[in-house]
Amino acid sequence: MLKKKRFGRLNDLRRNLMFIQLSGRLANVVYSMDTTNTEFLPYQYKPVLTFLESPCNGLLIADEVGLGKTIEAGLIWTELRARYDARRLVVVCPAMLRDKWCMELGNRFGVDATQLDASELAKELKRGKYETRDGKGYVCSLQGLRPPPDWRDTDKRYGRAGLARVLDELTESEPAIDLLVIDEAHYLRNPETQSAALGRMLRDVSEHVVLLSATPVNNQADDLYQLLRLVDPDSFNVRDQFPQVLAANEPLIRARNLVLDLSSTGEQIRHQLKSAQAHPLLKGNRQLRGVLEEPMDAAFLSENANRVALADRVERINLLRHTICRTRKVEVHEWKVVREANSDFVEVDPDGAEREFYVRVTDAIRRYARAKDISDGFLLSLPQRQMSSCMYAAAISWADRSAVWDAASQVYEDQGGIESPRQNDVRPLIRHIASEVLPGFDIDLLERQDSKFERFCEVVTRYLTKHPSEKIIVFAYFKPTLNYLNDRLSSVGITCQTLHGDIAENKQDAIHRFRDSRGTRVLLTSEVASEGVDLQFCSFVVNYDLPWNPMKIEQRIGRIDRIGQRAERVLIWNMGYANTI
Repeated sequence: MLKKKRFGRLNDLRRNLMFIQLSGRLANVVYSMDTTNTEFLPYQYKPVLTFLESPCNGLLIADEVGLGKTIEAGLIWTELRARYDARRLVVVCPAMLRDKWCMELGNRFGVDATQLDASELAKELKRGKYETRDGKGYVCSLQGLRPPPDWRDTDKRYGRAGLARVLDELTESEPAIDLLVIDEAHYLRNPETQSAALGRMLRDVSEHVVLLSATPVNNQADDLYQLLRLVDPDSFNVRDQFPQVLAANEPLIRARNLVLDLSSTGEQIRHQLKSAQAHPLLKGNRQLRGVLEEPMDAAFLSENANRVALADRVERINLLRHTICRTRKVEVHEWKVVREANSDFVEVDPDGAEREFYVRVTDAIRRYARAKDISDGFLLSLPQRQMSSCMYAAAISWADRSAVWDAASQVYEDQGGIESPRQNDVRPLIRHIASEVLPGFDIDLLERQDSKFERFCEVVTRYLTKHPSEKIIVFAYFKPTLNYLNDRLSSVGITCQTLHGDIAENKQDAIHRFRDSRGTRVLLTSEVASEGVDLQFCSFVVNYDLPWNPMKIEQRIGRIDRIGQRAERVLIWNMGYANTI
């Protein structure tokens, strides 16, 4: 008809536009608005809009802990279902988060979500996409799908190797997955791991990709680059250029933050914008030139609407705007919780059993390192961290030869528990400590003279007495510490519940049991409760030991400092021994 220069009538155009709108294809309509069982929080639609504008069909959502990244991913899926014939959602997450994902998708978004293992997912993906019921969700564990390193050399057609073969075969076909969501995506940041290999294989068979992680912007630049390569492999294909992109963005980020700071001046904002303009990647940017033409005088900036509009214009210049979306808690006005943090580093008696034990273990490790002609730096870290968590628990654990591997593997859970460690790394060292230090040392003295526990028990008892309806969350990365605290607190009449990776009970069921129990006042938990868990019914968290990665501490605190916290302030208490690692 175009070649013949024949055109339809005006009513034909109206009918076509109406059809497009009813079928969900108009970009200026947000179809996920008011169609889900979620509280309306405007900032949670920012990823939806960014996703719809993104030319790469992918997005990394990097909101701070507790702002609802799960909900934002669900809104994106709702939007896709409304706009297109999206049928198959696949969520990949750490194993401990599968139940929560199924519950959230069902309760908030009406998605029938089923948990699948590698063989079941392979079977499902081999089916035609249109054989899948509209809007079906599949939730899988990252550990359960990760391909074995030798999957190409094996004839296995089942399990993880079988899934890898199916994904490899589907690469050249139409996308088998409408939306792939990878939760806690920072576990894929190392491109050499099998977890990262799984991410690449799943991405290659997916129409749209959403990664969720609160930590990527706090990690090294290469970690962020590797995640963005999963989101948009075409744009992020030259590693050496990425630092230049980050450098160009830095003054833009500062400028945007200044715009939203009501105390900032136009001169301060303009200084950052000109700094950005001086970068080669932004030198000829028309959007930036247009922003600099704004008056930015006191009268202009006195209007909040002007500041919001200006911040949006600056953000649109950001070179990563189509691939990463991040909201910080300081930017969220619908919900404010004050953090009250205290650190308590207990001084030990220099002539007491605790100091003697710490010094003996440190000296034994150094002798071991000299005998093996290796550096003592890493060797010192694990035992010293275990002692810094709880000296008595460390000694008892080392004395139990059947628990040597469990003691040596504690740092593994602390670091995420996704890629398996080499089991022979530190077991000989633990055996050496047990044989060199423990004989002749009265371990029971460490319990009787436990200065850290005495301080902990004093504060916990006072708080629970003053707040009879409140509960406390206590984190410790060393499982023997949790068991020790449970025994000691129980002996003084405080009922506790313990949660760690060796407990068979479903994690969400355990948390609900703790929440609903009137008599259980303290939850003692390892890192399994630091991700994907809602504990906002509590307002006091104790870090009985401190992870090396500060983002681990943030994740712990984020269990109570999150959407749904009704207290005006949350209490954080960090504990440790003075003059230890």
